[in-house]
Amino acid sequence: MTTSIAPGMIGARLKALRKREGWTLTEVSARTGISQGTLSKLENGLTKLNFSSVVKLASGLNLPVTAFTSPEPHVEASGSRRAVTRAGMGARFQAQDIEYEVLADGLAGMNKVFLRARIKQHPDREFVEFRRHPGQEFIYVLSGEFELQTEAYAPIRLREGDSVVFDSSMGHRYISISEPDTILLIEMEVASYPTVVEDLII
Repeated sequence: MTTSIAPGMIGARLKALRKREGWTLTEVSARTGISQGTLSKLENGLTKLNFSSVVKLASGLNLPVTAFTSPEPHVEASGSRRAVTRAGMGARFQAQDIEYEVLADGLAGMNKVFLRARIKQHPDREFVEFRRHPGQEFIYVLSGEFELQTEAYAPIRLREGDSVVFDSSMGHRYISISEPDTILLIEMEVASYPTVVEDLII
């Protein structure tokens, strides 16, 4: 079973949060780096956010990504904390070369996001541009084989059970070598996270 984000859900949750906290669109824009016009269109169901913008929104408001992507609104419990994502139930974001599923991201103030990624870019297709974003990125190969291409190093191939961590401000992209598509577990830092994947859409 899979889940996607219901149209208008992110905007509706943002609007409710603003009303509860007494924030103006100008204040939310200043905190998140997302234009006031885009926020207004989002709340009125006239636009959607890509993955990097959802992360910017959540990070700027000191909320987990799932405050906007989870089927159930986020509730912060006192004391000990945990976050659970049932199999196939994480919010999904689709790009030309990668499909992301957000995992276990329900803790307020957390500066990391965990993703299950299906790499759809193969050597016989035109390569996407390098991605880059602040911080570090950790990858563990769940199944298949892929090639990690970066600006500073020669390409390296990683297979099931292999892992890598790298400076993600360095341009990078993933190429699936195996059929079916390679599946990865990815951890990214989200603090000061302005431009992770600009072409990711809901």
